[in-house]
Amino acid sequence: MGSGSFAIAQPAERRIGKGLKMNSSLELFGQDTINILGRTLFHFCWQACLIGLSVAAILALMKRYSARVRYFVVSCGLLLMAISLVATFVFIANSNQTQDLAQRQAENTEPTVVQDDPGDRLRDLAEDMRSEFGLPGIIIGFRQGKHPQHILVAGVTKKMDGRPLKANDRMHLGSVSKPLTATVVADLVAEGLLKWDTKLFDVFPDVQKKAHAVFHDVTVWDLLTHQARFTPFAEDSEIEKAPAYSGNATEDRRQFLRWAVQQPPQENSEDDLPYSNAGYCVLSSIVEQVTGKTYEEVVRKRLFDRLGLLHAGFGWPAKQDPAAPWGHRFVQDAFEPHPPDDDYQLGPFFAAPGDMHMSVGDLLRFGSAHLNAFKDAETPYDRSAIRKLHTTTTAYAGGWYIRPSGHYHTGSAETFFAFILVSPARDTVIAVATNGSNPDSEFKLAGKIIGRVYRAYSVMKQRDKGIPINQKESETDKK
Repeated sequence: MGSGSFAIAQPAERRIGKGLKMNSSLELFGQDTINILGRTLFHFCWQACLIGLSVAAILALMKRYSARVRYFVVSCGLLLMAISLVATFVFIANSNQTQDLAQRQAENTEPTVVQDDPGDRLRDLAEDMRSEFGLPGIIIGFRQGKHPQHILVAGVTKKMDGRPLKANDRMHLGSVSKPLTATVVADLVAEGLLKWDTKLFDVFPDVQKKAHAVFHDVTVWDLLTHQARFTPFAEDSEIEKAPAYSGNATEDRRQFLRWAVQQPPQENSEDDLPYSNAGYCVLSSIVEQVTGKTYEEVVRKRLFDRLGLLHAGFGWPAKQDPAAPWGHRFVQDAFEPHPPDDDYQLGPFFAAPGDMHMSVGDLLRFGSAHLNAFKDAETPYDRSAIRKLHTTTTAYAGGWYIRPSGHYHTGSAETFFAFILVSPARDTVIAVATNGSNPDSEFKLAGKIIGRVYRAYSVMKQRDKGIPINQKESETDKK
């Protein structure tokens, strides 16, 4: 992707206009003076009443004192009234002048074109993408190096009657749940509860007897990298054959494991990368077996809590919170809202491969934990275990696709679309989520966002190095 640049107009820092100064003198007969006198007299009325009542109260207590003493008290009261009158007049006059100065300074402020960080350069990116792809809503987050993260928002939570999206709204991740599951597995490996080469039937020896022979030597790493040859488990025709849910998520996943190992293995193809939701469901059973906890409990402890992901969970976001974003299906060239409580629920089989949700800010934090494992920065996970997830001799590593542009994953359960990219080479994390899914345009959307973010950071680096920036080239950033 080539580099480009563009500059945006931003309000300049306010400057005090030349020739403006505070002046304590007043025009005696101007409209301003009349207004000041009126306000002064208004306030003097209650001030004089308060002083008079105070003097009267003091005189009532001084009946036995001489007339000279009482006369002195009255004189002090009158003097105090005069002082309050003058002080009120000066106070109001100075306040009026201060307000006038501020107004004139504002009128003399001139806008300046500045070139700041990518957050300013890309402030229209979310709305550009929402408009171009006709999305209900989109949230885009990115950060690079030591620069602050930016989150851009456009659109609504639901077509027709939704509220505006917010940066911390929860969005369904679909298969972006896979790198999250892989991270949990890596943490268990670092702790010694698992090994990369732990075999499936080392954990479940009682299941091997009825299993297809192809699965006898399947390891944890095979499952993470889609090399186990389990059924893709992506089409309705496959899903309908799986065991019915019983209501106990752990037992349901165990039953799925017993069923999956008896299915015909997926044929390896030189053209298509093997991909299997079933393999990640099997991983969730392994996680439960070695920890003695439910998969959801392990994820909350080792992922959500450890990283401080405050807007993360499982299932459709709006099923738990009616105000959360709804997903939208693309039907007959238009996005239609998907009721979050209808019959289309992913269920416990898909918790690990594709049924998590979180805010884009949380997704950025997760991506940053992976990025930090590649450099001298704080990360709550074992660096070697995290780096292993990004190591592969094929196109897919441990929960991540490996490409020159970065390590990424996309996800969609037909109602939302999510995307995360971690680039150790560029020290960059990009996270995207939309509440509408159109399979025909999702990769184009992701590619455009990556290109514009990368170009914006490239321009900033050129500026920092003093390299001249061609303003005409910046127009390509929006294409």
